[in-house]
Amino acid sequence: MNYLELLTVPNLLTLSRILVAPYIAYLMINGRFQEAVIWCFLGGISDVFDGLISRWMGQESLFGAAFDPLADKIFASIILVACVYLGLIPGWFFALVILREIVILGGIVYLNSYAGGVEFSPLWSSKINTLFLFLCIGAAILKNIVPLGYITHILLVATTLTTVYSGVDYIYLGWRILKNGA
Repeated sequence: MNYLELLTVPNLLTLSRILVAPYIAYLMINGRFQEAVIWCFLGGISDVFDGLISRWMGQESLFGAAFDPLADKIFASIILVACVYLGLIPGWFFALVILREIVILGGIVYLNSYAGGVEFSPLWSSKINTLFLFLCIGAAILKNIVPLGYITHILLVATTLTTVYSGVDYIYLGWRILKNGA
């Protein structure tokens, strides 16, 4: 594979999310929440545009399909660690988000070892969960700049519900694959 083929606009946008996440955490830890919110917003927007641009420009790739969700997880995890460290979100929420990822990854590994060659596309419940997770993170940071009232709590509850629902949705998908493929 030619490495220059990997340097597409969508893949560079995806990579930018990984690279900017530690900087956002740094800004947060140093109390620079306005800048952190802007960078967090840009990171979230890059998640929307990398997929749209890849389809529009015909630059969809297996690398991008695998790398994009990984970038989302790295981006969110780094910022969530900073949020927990600063007391902006509870530790149990971070644990729930990570548990969902472990269950999904473990299920994929198990299914591929058991059924072999199982391919997954992100479920809609997962895309909605990612949207709510990014909104929740943004609100947790933004509440240090402007009063948001109960918005952060509502987003935390909504994100918790979509995290659980999405995790169960993947478990159900895995169960169906095992049932039909075994």
